[in-house]
Amino acid sequence: LSGSELRTPNSELSCAVVVASFRPDQLIDQCVQSLLAQEGVANVQIVVVDSSADGTAERLRRDFPTIDVIGLTQQTHQSIARNIGIAHTQAPFIAITDQDCLVPPDWLARLLARHQEDNYAVVGGSIGNGTPESVVGTASYLIEFNEFLPADSSHLVPMVPHCNVCFRREAFSTVGPFVAMPPGAEDQVYNFLLSQKGQRILFDPTIVVTHQNRTDFSAFLRHQRLLGFGSAIARRTVAIPGQLFVHH
Repeated sequence: LSGSELRTPNSELSCAVVVASFRPDQLIDQCVQSLLAQEGVANVQIVVVDSSADGTAERLRRDFPTIDVIGLTQQTHQSIARNIGIAHTQAPFIAITDQDCLVPPDWLARLLARHQEDNYAVVGGSIGNGTPESVVGTASYLIEFNEFLPADSSHLVPMVPHCNVCFRREAFSTVGPFVAMPPGAEDQVYNFLLSQKGQRILFDPTIVVTHQNRTDFSAFLRHQRLLGFGSAIARRTVAIPGQLFVHH
């Protein structure tokens, strides 16, 4: 995806939503159902980019005929899958969430309302704990999202998680597409690049999506290692806080 491949904004589409998917089981069904239940926003395009190559894309097309499903033939980095999805859209605003997230019915309406208040490149929200009954799930949630807990005051930030975010389309023309990075790195690197270009990121913690965390201890450990590796790569790529840890 290059800047020239981004389609011209179409005013008839108020917002598009892109979800990258890989072997999601039933999590993606719950995510899509919550997206289809959006209220207060007309002409929403939902794009799922699935790289499972196991029949998931075909099943989603059958079960959810009103969404766009792009099937890839091999596992693809989340950042690249998102780029492919964005290139498939024309809307002036592009929201992103993940296959393991549930969004409330007013999610898009509230994100777009904040965009209309000022010329923000990005509006993001907080993350709620979808596994409060699980010790492992709650530990995973607090480690990964402790900086983005639900609260009641909005402010400009250098970083928001890309599972609850809405971009103004022009942001991609300013910085370019998402950078190919491992999990745990793509959000941090892209937010840094936006900030370096003077693009403003608004964090509204009252806009909450619910994250379905890993509750199996082995899966939790594997995921934490993956995120740690991604964080190290991010800090080797751009000058975000934590350089000391990378060098030592």
